[in-house]
Amino acid sequence: MRRIVIALAVLLVWPSAAFTADLMVKVPVDEYEATKKQLNDMQEQLDELKMKIEQPEAEAVEEEYSDSKLRKLDRDISYIYDTLDKVETDALLDRISLGAEVRVRMDNYRVKNYVTSTGTPVADERNDGNWSSRFRINMDAEVSESITFAGRLALYKNWADSMGAFMSSDNNRAHVSDGTTDLKVDRFYIDWTPKFVTPISISFGRLPTSDGPPLEYKENRQRQSIYPALIFDGEPDGIVVTAGLDQYLNLKNSGLRYFYAKATQYDAEHLSMNHLDTIWMDPYRDTDVQAVFFETEVPGLRDSLLVLSYIPATNILMQSPAPVDQSQAIDNLGDITLYGVHFQVPNLFGSGLDLFASYGENRNEPSGKTIDFGGANYGLFSGSPLSPLAADQAPTGTTTGWAWYTGFRYELPVNFLNRPKLGFEYNRGNKYWFSFTPGSGEIFNRLGTRGEAFNVYYIQPFNQHLFLRTGYTKITYEATGSGMPFGQPVEYEENMGLTEDPEFHNFYILLDSRF
Repeated sequence: MRRIVIALAVLLVWPSAAFTADLMVKVPVDEYEATKKQLNDMQEQLDELKMKIEQPEAEAVEEEYSDSKLRKLDRDISYIYDTLDKVETDALLDRISLGAEVRVRMDNYRVKNYVTSTGTPVADERNDGNWSSRFRINMDAEVSESITFAGRLALYKNWADSMGAFMSSDNNRAHVSDGTTDLKVDRFYIDWTPKFVTPISISFGRLPTSDGPPLEYKENRQRQSIYPALIFDGEPDGIVVTAGLDQYLNLKNSGLRYFYAKATQYDAEHLSMNHLDTIWMDPYRDTDVQAVFFETEVPGLRDSLLVLSYIPATNILMQSPAPVDQSQAIDNLGDITLYGVHFQVPNLFGSGLDLFASYGENRNEPSGKTIDFGGANYGLFSGSPLSPLAADQAPTGTTTGWAWYTGFRYELPVNFLNRPKLGFEYNRGNKYWFSFTPGSGEIFNRLGTRGEAFNVYYIQPFNQHLFLRTGYTKITYEATGSGMPFGQPVEYEENMGLTEDPEFHNFYILLDSRF
């Protein structure tokens, strides 16, 4: 009996606290009222029982309230618990929305006319089937009228992947601990729009800066990032402040963003080693990345996007894999400043044609310092050449890289095929081109190419949750070091004795499901 009384008391107190706290729980009114009525009825039963027990004829009361009636009261309590569990679950799902993505991809690639790290020329190499899987969990929540949350967990792996050469360890990763965490946090961030400083918003956390425009075209989805993919494609932790400018410039969807993050940071956990003589004498500073972006819709072109980018990155770091002494372990090699302009317009004048064009430029300013890396002295776009076959060259001063990226996607008006899409992309970069694009979701960093790249693809939707994409990519590398800012880049044909530039050919097919 005492257990029943205590349980009912807890149930009577809990709902009022839950529904009056700062954390607002949204449930249907009729469901709440029904639960409340059930609790009131049981309170009346409890009060009646207590009154009768306190009367002199308590023995008669105990006989009247037989075991069967107590069992019924227990069942009522269990029912109330189940009801409240459902209310709590519905409230949680109302606050946090969950979704998932599953992708399987097969790449069939061929590499021609390249040189290995030991200087061995290779005429041709093939991989007839590189299979991979990607799984994502998407989360979002409306915390309050001024605060929203978004997050994404991701797993991206090759089939039968193994950490060792002896045998594959892929068939028991989820059942046997191997000391690693395969499901990683891709992004998590808060958007805060304080009412007292409208139209300013502040975003902080692991920011949505990967898969940016125009990659949503080939990914067959809405825009996924705040920055153009040619300039920035990665997963930084940082802060973004956005000022809406619609009312000031009379331009739709216009805004100015300030971005701050770190590309490399001195890791404070090393303080636990107590090597203070080393800690306070490290010869480098953090790599700070700042950016200013202006974006707007172009008047007369509905849903179009124009983005102007400015990104200064200071104190670019490089670390030696096996330093002779601490002073040679790591150093600041210089600064890189990126400039960019991106334009895209979907469904041009209702034709089903999506167009885009991007241009990027990077100014590289070496500090004059180099790091010993395997016997070569690498600086920022300077020092030893990025080829074991090329002759050593004098360090280069300030250099300028550039790249442009353009293409289209066309929705075929074929209704019985669910209106499939055909796309084409082309990008080209010079020998000093570099941008922050390490987050490419493919097995190659196409937008970091020092040379030219073609990509053609076909998207076949099956329904709103499933589509197939197949395509072909060709990359011709004209200079060494694509995607890397260290060492002196050199042209392949002129400095490495090759009759043709290295080429990468890839046929691929993927299935993607989102729900």
